[in-house]
Parts: sequence; structure tokens; C-alpha cells
Amino acid sequence: MRVDGRDVAADDRLAPGSTVDVHPVRRPQPVVATRFLLDVHFGALARRMRLLGVDTAYRNDATDDDLVAASVDDQRVLLTQDRGLLRRRALAPRVDAAGFPLAQAAHICGRGWQEQLRDVLDRFDPPLAPYTLCTACGGTLRATSKSSVAHLIEPGTRRTYRDFVQCRACGQVYWHGAHGGRLEAIVASVTTRHHAWHDPNDGCGYRDGMADYGNIDDELWGEFHRVVNMSSGELEAWLLTDGAGEQAEQMSEDVGPPAGQHVLRILDKRRTDLTDDDVRLMQKVVDRVHAQRREDLEPEQGDADWRHRLMSLGHDPLKPAPEDL
Repeated sequence: MRVDGRDVAADDRLAPGSTVDVHPVRRPQPVVATRFLLDVHFGALARRMRLLGVDTAYRNDATDDDLVAASVDDQRVLLTQDRGLLRRRALAPRVDAAGFPLAQAAHICGRGWQEQLRDVLDRFDPPLAPYTLCTACGGTLRATSKSSVAHLIEPGTRRTYRDFVQCRACGQVYWHGAHGGRLEAIVASVTTRHHAWHDPNDGCGYRDGMADYGNIDDELWGEFHRVVNMSSGELEAWLLTDGAGEQAEQMSEDVGPPAGQHVLRILDKRRTDLTDDDVRLMQKVVDRVHAQRREDLEPEQGDADWRHRLMSLGHDPLKPAPEDL
């Protein structure tokens, strides 16, 4: 910032008649630390930042005074949309040894968590380490044995899954369950764009299209795992019942095996291992479920045959819609 042609600090007092020139903040913006503290309205953003491995503190009951104190004491950049809070003197930019300002707090742009996350990553360029932090408390995750967490998980989960991680701080247990595909879609979308910002041959801004995650785009990958709301264990058990019977039908001759068995195999695959046949079936499943269900996928009661046909594709219309992250 310049006043009357001279560089001044952000807290410089203006004289009557002064001319002020404010230049855009360069990106990534220098900050006191790449550790963040979020205002009380940003719970969804906090979970996504932690999912990506960004050190993020958050409490939904913190007062303004709590936020200011935590930002200063813990050396965290406070992110908020409260302009009054940003005017607190304690949150004024710090100055490094070279005289450059380091942000102690910043205004988040965007209405939804997607826009807000994009602004945070583009503006501050924090290092990413997906799946290393607990989305509930921000603690560090570590691999753990099934036997050590058996008392914390449901019997069906114990039978279906083998690999678990646990938060060192709060004890929350995680595994790659029915919503794993939605999480992977978020991480893949963000990391692809993040790499694009650092590609010296790619210029600035976002790069749209598919990443190096196989031959499926983020939208289909995420929507397939949203409409297929049965876990692989639940689908496998259903396909073995008499109720499945003829409902485990082929969706078209070019797909190959019965659709339910094919969906089951897809659920056990990594994204990079998907074949063209897999992608075609995933699109067919998404289209079929959308054609017969409400867009919000809220629980819906229908006749048994209708439900069984959808269950044979991995979608149970009586199950609640997947919870947001």
C-alpha cells in the first residue's frame, strides 16, 4: 500500500486529503504460518481442509474473543467473513525481517465450501497430505489393526473391511466404506487443480477435464459412489439371497456379467484400475437410479420388486441419502 507515493504499513494513519494506492495481494499470500483457524460458520470447509491434510482448527462454539486469542497464541491464520472481526488490532499483519507483511487473518471468498476451498488453496498454497488428519478433530491418523478397534465398530463393518486407521487424538476410526468414492472424488479434483497451479508449462488457473486417475471423470466417479449406497458387503449378501433372484439382470448385452456382480467388482477396484466396460456400466447405473429416484435420494417407500431391482444395482431406496462430509 502506498500513501502519497510512499510505501506505508497497513496501520498507517491517513492525513486529510491523502491519496491511497492499494495494490492486489500477490498469491500465494505470505502468512504467519500455514496453519489455519476457521470461524464458527465454516464446519464443512474445516472437514474438507482436514481431509486434504491441511492443519485446521475449528470450534463451532468459539466466540470472537476466543478466535482472536487462538489465532495469536497458536500462530494460526484466522479465516472468516466477519469484516468487523478482521479489524481487530490483534489480527493486524505481522512484518517479517525483510519488511514484508505476513497475514494473521484473512477474508474467505465464496458462499459454499467448494468456492471457499478453492479460494483458500489458491490464495495460500498450503502443502497437501490427503487422508492424514482426522476430519472430526484435526488429529493425526495412524494405521491400526482390526482387533484393536473391533469394540468400536459394528459387526457388519468388522466382517466387510480389513484396513483401518484411527485418530491419535480423539480415537475416531476410519475405513474405506460406502462413501469412499465421494472422498476420493473430492481429493482427486483438488489435487489435480493444485498440481496444475504448479505446472510451469500450464500457466495460471484451473485445468478442467480428466486427471491421471484412469479413464473416468470426477463427476461420474463421485455420483456413482453416491447412488450406490450399499457397501460391497451389503450388496454381496443381497445378491446371494432368494430375493435378488432374477433382479440381478444384465443391463445390456455389451456389459457382460449381471450388473450387480459387475457393480460389486467395481466397488473393490481402485480408480486407476477401471476398464472401459466398468465406466460404461457406472454411467448406466447412475442413469438408471436417477430415472427412478428423487434427485436428493431421500428414503422412499415403493413396491418390493422396484426396490429389489434397484438393490441389485447397489442402491437401496430405503437407506438415507449419504451424509455430507
